[in-house]
Formats: sequence, structure tokens, C-alpha cells
Amino acid sequence: MTFTHDVYLKLYQLSRPRIPADYVLLDEAQDLSPVMASLFHFQTHAQRIMVGDSAQAIYGFRGAIDAMRKFTADQHLTLSQSFRFGPPIAREANKWLDCSRRHCG
Repeated sequence: MTFTHDVYLKLYQLSRPRIPADYVLLDEAQDLSPVMASLFHFQTHAQRIMVGDSAQAIYGFRGAIDAMRKFTADQHLTLSQSFRFGPPIAREANKWLDCSRRHCG
């Protein structure tokens, strides 16, 4: 019988592993498989830090979830500056985002 990587990951998750670390940093938390989310939740002994952007969730078709929505955090911080593009592009993008929220044509 051939196992896929998903099988190995599920077996690991079922063992309820404790990662020997003081903190666990989870990036791209908006596109997490439920198995990976549960592995993160198991690490109650460590400081857990999630990073992600719900607006950039693109793997829902593969069963990914936005783990940030299901996690109770002591603190929420937002990125105050984008390093992908500058203020002129951000202003233009925000115009279109505002328009899409108002359903303008």
C-alpha cells in the first residue's frame, strides 16, 4: 500500500506530538489544513504566534481553513506597512476594494 504525505502527516497528528520549543511560529495561517491547525493547537506549552492574511486565502478548494478565525488570541496585531508595494499602489488597490464592497459598477 502506498502512502501519500497526507497519510504520514495524519499519523503524526494523531500521535498528538509536543514540539520541544519555547514558541511556535505559524506562517500563512489563512491557508492551513485542519491537520496542521490541530498540530499548532496542541502546542499549549509554547508561545504560539500565527501570521497570515485572510484576504489572501487561496487554498479553500483543497480543504484549507483560515486557522486565525478559529484561534483565540491574547493579542491581535496588524501589519502597518506593506513591503510588497508602495503607497501609490496601495491607494489604487483600496479604491477598488472599497468599490467592490459597495458593489459599484
